[in-house]
Amino acid sequence: MVARGRQKTARMCGEYGVRSACQSSRPAARTGPGAAGLPLGCRCRLPLAMVHAGPAVRAPSRAMFAAADTKPRRAVSPLGIPKSPSFHSGLDLVANQATTKRSESVSDVARAFRFALFAGMEGQGPPQKAPSPPDARSPPPPVSAAVSPDRPVLVIPNIDRESLMEQLPLLKDAPAAEKEQLFVQKLRQCCLLFDFADEPLSDLKWKEVKRAALLEMVEYVTSQRGVITDSIYPEAVNMFAINLFRTLPPSSNPNGAEFDPEEDEPTLEAAWPHLQLVYELFLRLLESPDFQPNIAKKYIDQKFVLQLLELFDSEDPRERDFLKTTLHRIYGKFLVLRAYIRKQINNVFYRFIYETEHHNGIAELLEILGSIINGFALPLKEEHKLFLLRVLLPLHKAKSLSVYHPQLAYCVVQFLEKDPSLTQPVVRALLKYWPKTHSPKEVMFLNEMEEILDVVEPAEFQRIMDPLFKQLAKCVSSPHFQVAERALYYWNNEYIMSLISDNATHILPVMFPALYRNTKSHWNKTIHGLVYNALKLFMEMNQKLFDECTQQYKQEKQKERERLLQREEIWQQIEERAQRNDRGSEPAETRKQTYSNANKPLLRKKSELPVDSSAVRALAEHRRADPFLSSPPDINHC
Repeated sequence: MVARGRQKTARMCGEYGVRSACQSSRPAARTGPGAAGLPLGCRCRLPLAMVHAGPAVRAPSRAMFAAADTKPRRAVSPLGIPKSPSFHSGLDLVANQATTKRSESVSDVARAFRFALFAGMEGQGPPQKAPSPPDARSPPPPVSAAVSPDRPVLVIPNIDRESLMEQLPLLKDAPAAEKEQLFVQKLRQCCLLFDFADEPLSDLKWKEVKRAALLEMVEYVTSQRGVITDSIYPEAVNMFAINLFRTLPPSSNPNGAEFDPEEDEPTLEAAWPHLQLVYELFLRLLESPDFQPNIAKKYIDQKFVLQLLELFDSEDPRERDFLKTTLHRIYGKFLVLRAYIRKQINNVFYRFIYETEHHNGIAELLEILGSIINGFALPLKEEHKLFLLRVLLPLHKAKSLSVYHPQLAYCVVQFLEKDPSLTQPVVRALLKYWPKTHSPKEVMFLNEMEEILDVVEPAEFQRIMDPLFKQLAKCVSSPHFQVAERALYYWNNEYIMSLISDNATHILPVMFPALYRNTKSHWNKTIHGLVYNALKLFMEMNQKLFDECTQQYKQEKQKERERLLQREEIWQQIEERAQRNDRGSEPAETRKQTYSNANKPLLRKKSELPVDSSAVRALAEHRRADPFLSSPPDINHC
């Protein structure tokens, strides 16, 4: 009986041209409900990785198949393409049919594709023991969640699409015993990708089928309990990986000016109608009460996180917002991945600071870090302090600081609230990176410095006030009115004024010259009003000290005027001495010896040698020896 069953299985596989283990003497490794008419005991499974991961859904190319026949297996396909280890006999037959039997009907090929979509099993080694017959209602075996970029990809043909993307029954209408299997089938159905960029109007029916399936699964996971079983994890993660992990297009402006959210239009993802639902389904799974990280950690691993971080460079702000939420949920659920996530985020920042200075997701990554820093335990680890000093503070150097500065300032302030002793190195680093010629960036630094002063402790303030207020004095004297205005707004902050009042003896002498000078020299009337307000506050704070600073300033101005008068007197004395000189009336230009090459012959001399009188005399006394010759020289032979 077993032999007859094996022969029947081999005969049915032979109808599809599949040469596999069922035609050998080995027993079947796994049994289950077949597809496209294949027997239950057949091991001729097409891999789920055959599902297209490229940009379009088009007719199958023969170059995508590896060829094999009943002959010994070759290392390359009929078109010269190297065969991948994941290709096995089921694909070999399709390749053979595609290259040799072009006139054959495509219905069998479509059924084979459908079988690959809903069976989705990778080839496995020979079994150790034949399993018992399974329940017909049991879900298909899960597939591996890992998606390798070099894994062969199968392109779905344009023919017989109904057998591939058929409308499956609704999950709410299915019997309870079949819901898990139907859920898995819908997840595998959503592994099919469509082209939204080059052909947005193609395959509208099948795009709507996938969108409806994703919407239904989102609602199903949200409203139902106990639906996330062990077999769902690999299927779901595999579907997410196939849809989300892709090569991002080149940047639309890699070396140009920084992105301005108010004026520049972002580049949006064409496939967003499907991607949005995939992200939404992933978040609902992570946030579900039934989600078990101990099971999911086998599939959501370091490789998955690294590929997720690469997507943060997407130019679509909607996708980056979903990625931000997704990565934050993963960080909260998987404790073993926390250190790895922080390390990889550091690597992204290092590459941005010291290599490319271009990345679209810096603001979102900093927003994630803001919530992570808020949860750091006290006292802070040395690792976290180094992250502040070596990563966050150098981010102030980038020319695109305006894109992510609010999130960066929040992270810095969070560190100072955790550990006030970091105030001095942070302020000194900001003063080191303080912009000199970029006024909008200087305004951002002033904003961040005020946020730091709002949380600084009085003891730490005394350690930073001297260099800080020297820089503020320069900002108050800036001819750019926005810089001066933002610096003068510090005097409207009550906490900062209390710190200044406690240390007025050090701060007022530093600030008074710049403030008093602006009352007469600055061109903007608004600045005049703010300066008078600051001087009034100083006067009310300490009248005696204010008068002393006024007298000292006037004395300095008087000394400066005396120095100018002394300098003018010295120059006047120099001019008088020059006039008393004998050649003082002769213009200096006439006393200069000028040389001109206009009248010189076009002869280049290597050097100008001094005249030697003895050499000139010897040359003048020289006489030819012609009278002493017996015969005159022949000029034709000289």
